[in-house]
Amino acid sequence: MTYNCGEAAGASRSHKHLQILPYAACVGEDAAFRMFPDAVDDAVARAELPFCYCISRALPLETDAQAPVELKRIYDGLVEQAIKETGFRGEQMAHNLVMVREWMLLIPRSKARVGKCVTGATGVVGMVWVGSEGEMEEWRGMGFLRALGEMGMVGRGE
Repeated sequence: MTYNCGEAAGASRSHKHLQILPYAACVGEDAAFRMFPDAVDDAVARAELPFCYCISRALPLETDAQAPVELKRIYDGLVEQAIKETGFRGEQMAHNLVMVREWMLLIPRSKARVGKCVTGATGVVGMVWVGSEGEMEEWRGMGFLRALGEMGMVGRGE
């Protein structure tokens, strides 16, 4: 499940909505693609990724009657953590949210695009969607991590 909160987070629609994507192809050591929370240890990711992110790996079971309430509590906690880590001041921090059964990931965003490179929640976990070869060349020229670093927010190192 992905959610782009705000224009700076890559929201492509003016109304709020969630997107549900297949995840099974991204699971396991032999998967052709794995999202970074599944592919690398959090300590490695924090050291190597040029943007702040907050993650919870303690999610309720989907059979738990209180799961919706608990998921909202976890989400609110991640937003609070991101505000603290980035020093954000303002009404609403733009961010991406990605959730699978095993984890919930929140990435604070400063802007949706750098040059012609633009992405939402899927891009920050490694799935950049492009509409043309030209767009792909823009990403290659800019460099994936550099573009994401400029779109994200940097933590204050606390």
